[in-house]
Amino acid sequence: MKNKFTYSLWTILMFAGLISLSSAVEQPDGFMGMKWGESIERCKEKGLFLKIRKEQYNFAIVVGKDSSIGKIGVGVDYFFYKNKLYSVITKFLNENGFNSLTLLLKEKYGEPKSTETSTNIKDQLIGVEYEWEIREVMIGLMYDAVKKEGILYHAYKPLYEEAKSRGKGKKED
Repeated sequence: MKNKFTYSLWTILMFAGLISLSSAVEQPDGFMGMKWGESIERCKEKGLFLKIRKEQYNFAIVVGKDSSIGKIGVGVDYFFYKNKLYSVITKFLNENGFNSLTLLLKEKYGEPKSTETSTNIKDQLIGVEYEWEIREVMIGLMYDAVKKEGILYHAYKPLYEEAKSRGKGKKED
């Protein structure tokens, strides 16, 4: 009887361990040196700020200093809503960068939640998009084979959804 109890307890603990391992992927608390919800002023303090590209209503796009992810050179834009960082978009310029980032993201977060491909009339691949969701953060990776450029984006869903609902062209107080 004691062995059955021990075996059952061990099985339950093992199962609980597997569940916690599957959710052990850390949610990114920000990206490219900024944390979600930080202000434009904090971006300046961290030395990541180059200029404000656009500021309208409660939205601002800040051009960040060029950076790199591994050996991939990227341009960085920070997106703010009500002076809170809600998204970061990085741009890169080659298929090798896309392939390297795909491997890196799959290694870190597993297989993407969704995959979309685009083809031309000759059925040649012209675009790929992957998307991951890690709790409250969306991560997307897109590559345009025609333009030979790609985008990696991170968005903090609570602020992103609020910004998206407010960004329908309505001016706020």
